[in-house]
Amino acid sequence: ILGSIGSESVYGDAYAVCVRDKDDECKGYWTRSAFHLALKLQTVNTRLGAQKLWNEIHFLRYGQQMVEKDICINFPLVYKLVVMPNVVTAKHDIVSKKGSLTIGILNELANGDFGHWIKHNTFGYNGLGKFLVQGFMALYVVQHMWKSYHNDLHVGNFLYNDLEKPKRFVYDVVGKGRIVID
Repeated sequence: ILGSIGSESVYGDAYAVCVRDKDDECKGYWTRSAFHLALKLQTVNTRLGAQKLWNEIHFLRYGQQMVEKDICINFPLVYKLVVMPNVVTAKHDIVSKKGSLTIGILNELANGDFGHWIKHNTFGYNGLGKFLVQGFMALYVVQHMWKSYHNDLHVGNFLYNDLEKPKRFVYDVVGKGRIVID
């Protein structure tokens, strides 16, 4: 575990992590000369908690399909789900309650969330507009294609990645045309 990341969440804690192979080499997502990933830990000890976790996993899997099919790239890539009974990591105060189950969601590490972005970036209306349109396009896909709602919208759930080169994003809005972001 490299450290805590993201805004506070009621449903879990997120960490930047390094996954080591049998040769003790750090493996994972390549960012700025280091391999690392994000790990979201959610402890489940009630039926309601299990349902919320199942909904999140289901949501992430559909998001992955949208990225893979090039429908909407604004979802995090999920690499693995890990079941971890009795998780204890004193260094970062990760302790699951006895009789509970902790699920780890290992996914793409973003550079930050909307709360971080808005505090640490100088931007004009153009930059803010691009950020918001891309986030709302993901919500549009959830509502239009999945006939569902997010139900946990907060600044910590809108993630971003810094791009090395500018990229064009094209969104086809059913019955309305295209939105192009340069």
